[in-house]
Amino acid sequence: MASNERQVRRRCCGIRISFFPGIRHSLTGSPSNSTNASNFVSVFKHAGIDHTPKRPEEKLFFAAILGYGCNIGIRKFSFMSKGIRTSSLETTALHYFSPDLLVQANDKVLAFSNALPLTEHFKKDTGFIHTSSDGQKFDVSVASLIAYASFKYFGNGRGVTLYSFLDESGQLFYSTIFSAADPELHYVNDGLTHNVVILPYAHSTDTHGFSEPVFAVTGLLGIKFRPRFARFHHQQLYTIDEVRTYREQNYKIIPDAKINLALLEEHWDEILRLVCTIKLGYAKASTLFRRLNSYSKQHPLYKALKDLRWLYKTIYIYEYIDDEVIRKSVSGSLSKVESSNKFSKAITVGNNQELLWATRKELLTVQGCKRLIANSINAYYLMLLSEN
Repeated sequence: MASNERQVRRRCCGIRISFFPGIRHSLTGSPSNSTNASNFVSVFKHAGIDHTPKRPEEKLFFAAILGYGCNIGIRKFSFMSKGIRTSSLETTALHYFSPDLLVQANDKVLAFSNALPLTEHFKKDTGFIHTSSDGQKFDVSVASLIAYASFKYFGNGRGVTLYSFLDESGQLFYSTIFSAADPELHYVNDGLTHNVVILPYAHSTDTHGFSEPVFAVTGLLGIKFRPRFARFHHQQLYTIDEVRTYREQNYKIIPDAKINLALLEEHWDEILRLVCTIKLGYAKASTLFRRLNSYSKQHPLYKALKDLRWLYKTIYIYEYIDDEVIRKSVSGSLSKVESSNKFSKAITVGNNQELLWATRKELLTVQGCKRLIANSINAYYLMLLSEN
């Protein structure tokens, strides 16, 4: 047994874990913990339609969550556990776990955390939720169609990107997984529109998550997009008026170019239709952005959307330059999500942090379980500190 896996010896009947203080209380069935309070185990339903067998013991659900989330594997986790039959654990993991059910389980924990009095104190402004997102690369140790070769990150191996969204109180409210070759910027709006528990008013990413189309969509959705630019002074400014207008009035900051306002007005209905499709959940933003990027850059809708995003980006640049509070909030939010990525790495203790699963469904299940572990630990400490 590898040394890092030796740290996770446990008795599954109590789900005792040595390497994380608080996780034992967060995932076991003790009376005063976040599991009983949020009751997230109740969302796991059997996938059968005609016949639903007797529900497994709760310890099997906890063991499956840890087997998936800690990247140890279901079968291997049963060998490391006391009082757990391999066949029972594999059956529970196969029939009761899916990405959709894990989203519901995480939402239950998040709803419980949001109701705690301490959670509100993490917000710098009352009622203003500032979130952030960042991607993390993981090797995949088995043959997988979703994994992609990247010598920079994986050497001779292949891997995927796990993209997570975090709020100010440390809650992971959305996560997804995609090929390491896909740009992160396509998936930013997915987390902002496909969750029902945390509705952000502002969102920050690093340079990898920044794209001008994101400015347009988030702006129309009523969310302030506040990325951190790697080369801020290289960003261009745009205006709806002639550039010479500002030069003649001796403005100190002169826009670089003028947008095509007539084209924007002509395709305004199409832009609103695109945003409504995302907002109402008929299609994910990542799917639509990939399709839009496949069009010619001379496509009228693409050009109109480009003009709109330039306006939103210009407004943000002016606010960023003028307001020190915004600059600090952006930096602070991104520091939190980077710390959360380190926490995620610490949870993935098995198989030298190389993922054991091949299909997209399995990888989303693993990511959902890992997010459930992190949110349960966070909820436990929020509850503990709220009581004190």
